[in-house]
Amino acid sequence: GASGPARRGLQVASDISEISSGFPPLTPPSVELWPELLPLAIACAVISLIESSSVARAIAGRTGDVIDSSREFFGQGMANLAAGLFSGYPVSGSLGRSALNEQSGAQTRWSSVMSGVVLFALVMFAGSAINHTPIASLAGILFVIAFDLVDTKRILQAVRASGADAVAFMVTLIGTCSIRLDLAIYLGISMSLVLHLRRARMLVIRELVLTSE
Repeated sequence: GASGPARRGLQVASDISEISSGFPPLTPPSVELWPELLPLAIACAVISLIESSSVARAIAGRTGDVIDSSREFFGQGMANLAAGLFSGYPVSGSLGRSALNEQSGAQTRWSSVMSGVVLFALVMFAGSAINHTPIASLAGILFVIAFDLVDTKRILQAVRASGADAVAFMVTLIGTCSIRLDLAIYLGISMSLVLHLRRARMLVIRELVLTSE
């Protein structure tokens, strides 16, 4: 029977997807499902890269670090290939862990290594305990962390930079709140491309006048 949070009417992690203890088996991807999964896979890849880049830039803006986007994207690609072979979810830069590390005063990459080791140990030996984690508690933590990452100043700068940037931002924001997430991503990308091509085709002529003093 149900126990713990589930008995009290709370939705727990196992209600979404049950976590079993132990290392998942090697599962090669099914070729028959590619046509169905390809659009969703592209959307997941785009949002993963955007999320990771956004988190990295937000934190780097506070710490003064320099971001190597090529290395970041390469690492994510390799991680997603490995996850796909073991029935894993799409991998991205962790919004919660990165912000929590930064807020806790982490200084080196060892903080990420240690959190990965702890997470691996939990999945291997304590999967049944994680299943009883209330979804409400996880949602509250993510909301608090995500709110701290919102850079209102940069949003206002982007909106005020040009009308095209403001339109792309508002369309993507409204789409994210009103339609399916993968469709909202494609909508935002399409809008950005259309507005960029519109600006690129406009010829700009500037006259330079040399004067001697």
